[in-house]
Amino acid sequence: MIETGRISSIEELNRYFYIWTQSIYHERIHGETKQTPIQRWEECDHPTVTVSFTDLQQAFYWEEERKVDKTGCISFQGNKYEVDQELVGEKITIRFDPHDLEHLEVWFQDKQMNDAKPLNLLRAQHEKATYPDEVVLGEKSGLNFLELSAPHFEQKQKKQRGSLSYQTLMEDKTI
Repeated sequence: MIETGRISSIEELNRYFYIWTQSIYHERIHGETKQTPIQRWEECDHPTVTVSFTDLQQAFYWEEERKVDKTGCISFQGNKYEVDQELVGEKITIRFDPHDLEHLEVWFQDKQMNDAKPLNLLRAQHEKATYPDEVVLGEKSGLNFLELSAPHFEQKQKKQRGSLSYQTLMEDKTI
């Protein structure tokens, strides 16, 4: 739908994602649990844990070890970085986003130190960093499941709103 231009904004994408989660995903009964995902979620007594973007990003960092030279520098991927002088001669662990070699975390004996400062940045990303291959799509039928689901979902929402309407409650009462 994005490729054909039928979804052209994040708002439209979010709308279709919401429709899919509410009318498809949360309605299907799981074969193993014999419950819908929403039923399973509502019965769960574990507190919801949210993770910050930074923590999530750091969870996917790569790690490598380097030895700090006598000038307080390390070489990595053809780049030169300066680290704390107290680390001269020590073996350190660097943690990094393979797509952004400007920022390297420095760790020594399981303690985070000051980040390495780039002195000579020749390579912006790790040589082994890759991006997903282009997805090859099958032949298109012209029908789109989400577009076909949207009217049904909106009708269901309208019906629910009507049944919860204050006006409907007042019309049903006889005075």
